[in-house]
Amino acid sequence: MVAWKVICLAKKEGGLGLFDIKTRNKSFLAKQLWNIHLKSDSIWIQWIHHYYLPNVSIWDAVSQRTYSPLWKAIISLKDQIVTASIKQLL
Repeated sequence: MVAWKVICLAKKEGGLGLFDIKTRNKSFLAKQLWNIHLKSDSIWIQWIHHYYLPNVSIWDAVSQRTYSPLWKAIISLKDQIVTASIKQLL
């Protein structure tokens, strides 16, 4: 048995060079969060602002049961980032 962290190491470091899927997914979600926060040139981002954020900032948005799984994941990551930032300040 080999730990997943070891398998995800680079081949030079004794691993198989596989990507850690959870970390990859978080980085994808963080990039989308960043794009929603700063960009407005994409049709998808404009739709997000129109549908999910009509009167609030991304930082004030909350998840609802009827929202899509992708949007719930983005909001969850946003909440994790905000919580970690607050803990770091204290």
